[in-house]
Amino acid sequence: MTNTSTSEETVEIAVVGTPAAATAPTDPAALRAEIEQTRADLADTVEALAAKLDVKAQVGSAVSQAKDRVRASADRMTGRTRRAQRRMVASIQDPSTSAVGDPAGLDLTLDVAADRRRRTRNQSIVAAGVAGLALLAVAVWALRRNAR
Repeated sequence: MTNTSTSEETVEIAVVGTPAAATAPTDPAALRAEIEQTRADLADTVEALAAKLDVKAQVGSAVSQAKDRVRASADRMTGRTRRAQRRMVASIQDPSTSAVGDPAGLDLTLDVAADRRRRTRNQSIVAAGVAGLALLAVAVWALRRNAR
């Protein structure tokens, strides 16, 4: 249509060729309502984008969440510590309930202790080897860098 004498025809020309052409309202009141809805949707989208771009607010939120996690962890640890303290006090007051008073109840026999020492020694040897390799790699890198 090339004649744009009425608002309905103008709307048809503006809407023709779009996917929503079949569902576009031609009533001015319906158009206004649709425009207002689109504006509201666009405002929500802009607010969401602004919130994502607000670094200060995101950092504040992350800090708040971290504080909450730390508080929860501290509360759990406090509870564990208090329970362990109560068990320790109970074992001191009544030695018959303590595993320390019963040598058979201890899991640390001489063999277990020797195994732990061997494992620790082996881990130390491996750590020293890794450190030596790292030092060698740094020395080779420095020599190659100076050779250029």
